[in-house]
Amino acid sequence: MSVFIWIGGIITAILLTGIGWGLYRLIHYPKVCLTRWAKVTESDIQRYSTACEKYFREELKLELDLCDLNRSMEVIIQNYNRAWSRDYEYFKAGVLQRDNKGKPVSFVPRDKALAKEYFPWFMVFPLGCYIGEMVRKKYHGQWVASECGLMLKLPIGSDSQDGITLNPVIKLIKINAGSADPLELLAYLTFLANLDSEVGKAAS
Repeated sequence: MSVFIWIGGIITAILLTGIGWGLYRLIHYPKVCLTRWAKVTESDIQRYSTACEKYFREELKLELDLCDLNRSMEVIIQNYNRAWSRDYEYFKAGVLQRDNKGKPVSFVPRDKALAKEYFPWFMVFPLGCYIGEMVRKKYHGQWVASECGLMLKLPIGSDSQDGITLNPVIKLIKINAGSADPLELLAYLTFLANLDSEVGKAAS
């Protein structure tokens, strides 16, 4: 009987640990990401965007195009889970370097700057910034400062002076924190790809 109690205690401890880790993930990770985002500059956004495009090309063998929002959105939607499952190995582990005889020497990060700042849900920044840059280019928007960091302002809608403000990075953070339905990603990206027509519908 004591053996069963002991085994039951271990199983309970494992379950409680899993629950605790899940709660920590939901509470801590979003705060880490949002704190980091508040410090991101426009030059950082360019750097993240370049890293995202390079990641899709080198790791997933897929091409993205900042000037082709609809096609690139389709590629991202179809390969979102793949992109999310390989980011650690690509950005953090780096490339195996060999000497002239083919002998392994060391691992060198593909992007040393990004490797140093690696944190949970790393892809929210490269992918979110890339999506933001595609939307900005298509709708002639601009990144503007706010209390929570840079936001993307687009001069579209019934009042072109005010326009609309959004942030794909923060949206991805919420989705990965579980505070937004993962199925929202498909709807959100589709909305962004057809933003001018969607806003027109809402205004009419």
